[in-house]
Amino acid sequence: MEDLRVEEENRYIEEIRQSYARFGYIIAISPLLIYFDSFFPSKMGRLNTTFILFTIYALSHYFFIRRYPQRALIPRKILTIVIDIAATTFFIYTLDRYGFIFHVLYVWIIMGNGLRFGPYYLFFSMLLCVGAILAIYILNPFWKARAYIVVYMIATSIVVPLFALILMRRLREKNIELAKLLRLVERQSRIDSLTGIPNRLSFELELERYMKRRIPFALLFIDIDGFKAVNDNFGHDIGDEVLKEVAQRLDDSIEKGDFLARLGGDEFVVMSRGGEKIVRKLAEDICRRLSEPYGENAEIDYLSASIGISYFPKDTEDEFMLKRYADIAMYAVKQDGRNGYKEYCHCWKGRERKLSDKYRRNGDSNTKSRPSGSG
Repeated sequence: MEDLRVEEENRYIEEIRQSYARFGYIIAISPLLIYFDSFFPSKMGRLNTTFILFTIYALSHYFFIRRYPQRALIPRKILTIVIDIAATTFFIYTLDRYGFIFHVLYVWIIMGNGLRFGPYYLFFSMLLCVGAILAIYILNPFWKARAYIVVYMIATSIVVPLFALILMRRLREKNIELAKLLRLVERQSRIDSLTGIPNRLSFELELERYMKRRIPFALLFIDIDGFKAVNDNFGHDIGDEVLKEVAQRLDDSIEKGDFLARLGGDEFVVMSRGGEKIVRKLAEDICRRLSEPYGENAEIDYLSASIGISYFPKDTEDEFMLKRYADIAMYAVKQDGRNGYKEYCHCWKGRERKLSDKYRRNGDSNTKSRPSGSG
């Protein structure tokens, strides 16, 4: 639906641009008509009348599509093509050898409509132009005596637009391929290559979006307890498989509308829009699921999760502090023995630095390791 709406808007813009080009055509013709006045005094009445009527139509068409952008789309385009070609043909027919100047407008009409609105309009314009040129050749003795110029005009009206159409189609195909490649690169830049869930960049963008829109949510920082032992005892390949399983269990735990990402190593984050009771239940469910055994023979049975929770905007409206509060809450869980969750409490303010510094100083031999997999 969104793609269809964008396509309709693009066609509307192209039709407006075609109208602007038509106004440029009118402005360019004005001095020529003044110049031709001394050469064709007997014909200037008809030429000026045609020019005025054409100008009135161009203005009417412009204001119509501005006022009714979705009304009579196909008929108005066909009518405009017919009138453009009819006016150009009249000038070429009436001005004899000086009319040759206007034959380039046939190419403009064909290419303008074809490249802006599609190949069907191109071939329709081309067919009308060729028919108009043949009519000039049959009805005007001047042009009948100069068949080679008529052939040139017909060839130009066919070859140039077709060449441009082929070129534009190839460029469009290349642009489509490039757009697909860019979308793929963008997607890969936001997806964790190991687990297939969003990565840190996606988390930062989503967090910014939530906070800009002032969407209330809970931020859950999740650290896997005991993961270093997996890498030490079983190797990083097994560690990667365990991280994939952790990501899958987390994905199974969260509700529809929640956001899950891997920050790197054994650290994950969840953004939940549920209320505090729902968030607590979610944290309990995550702790239960992540403490279940891993491996084909359930030999890895010592992992658990430490979860720190902060709330926006309840705890803070500052992005840095929101993440810090969740981090501090997670350290508090580690200090109390791991395998659980804590919500940030402002009563910790006096011992925040002490709490986090103690955790970093003592380390966590069971959980910290070289990141397994890529973030």
